[in-house]
Order: sequence, then C-alpha cells, then structure tokens
Amino acid sequence: MAVSSDVQDEGLVRVIGTGALGLSVVNMVVGAGIFVYPGLIAAELGSAAILAYLVCSMTVALVFLCFAEVGSRVSRSGGAYAYIEEAFGPFAGFIASILFWFGYSAMADAAITVVMVESLSTVFPVLDEPVPRAPLNAGAYRCRRNRPRQPDR
Repeated sequence: MAVSSDVQDEGLVRVIGTGALGLSVVNMVVGAGIFVYPGLIAAELGSAAILAYLVCSMTVALVFLCFAEVGSRVSRSGGAYAYIEEAFGPFAGFIASILFWFGYSAMADAAITVVMVESLSTVFPVLDEPVPRAPLNAGAYRCRRNRPRQPDR
C-alpha cells in the first residue's frame, strides 16, 4: 500500500481517543448479542467453546493490529473506507462503504431486534408464531432505526 504524499485538509478533526475507541468496541460487542450468543455457542460446541473463544479473540486481535498499521499510514479520516479507497481506488471504497453500512447499520439493528423479540417470546409464547412475530419485528426495527442521534458538539 502506498503512503499518500498529499495530505488533504478535510476539515475533520481526528480526535477519537483510546477511550472512545474502547467504548466503541464495547458497544459493538454488547450490540452483537453478548447475552445471547455465549449460550448458543456453548450448546453447539460443549466444552470446546472456551477454545473457540480463544481462537476467535486471537484472530480479532490480528485484525485490530492490521487496522492499527493501516491507520498509521493513511492520514485521511474515514476508517476502513478511507483505507480501502487509498489502496484499491474510489470504486472499491464505494462498495466497501455500502457493505459496511449494510452490515453495521441495517443488519446489526435487525439482528438485535430479532434477539429482543426472541427473548420476549419466552415471556409471551404467542410470539413464537410467525404472524404476531413479524409485525413486532418490523415495528421494533423501525423504532431502532428512528432513535434520536446525539447532537454534534
């Protein structure tokens, strides 16, 4: 990957610190269903679940190290989108941004909504049926997508 020699002033301040980055990772872990997935994985893998978590954590650590290396070489703001655009061009950056949006925004919210309705179905067994479950999933997803954003400072 070539290091960009011309630094563009985009008017964006790169102020995310280690605390904000750490809280962002915590947000993604909790949002991914930390209260649901360990039970499902333990049921499938049995006693090998601990080993699977250790292997996955080492793999994720390697990905984080790669992001740290690339982040030290690309001076633009934009995260993975900027890294991909710098390495492979604007079209690949565009495709990556769409896929990131779809994965982190739409799919993550939908997954959290499904887990929430599944948890509610233990209290309200009628939600095990598809007909009452579908409108509740759609309504809960819509509420999650319309949540208020934090104001800019």
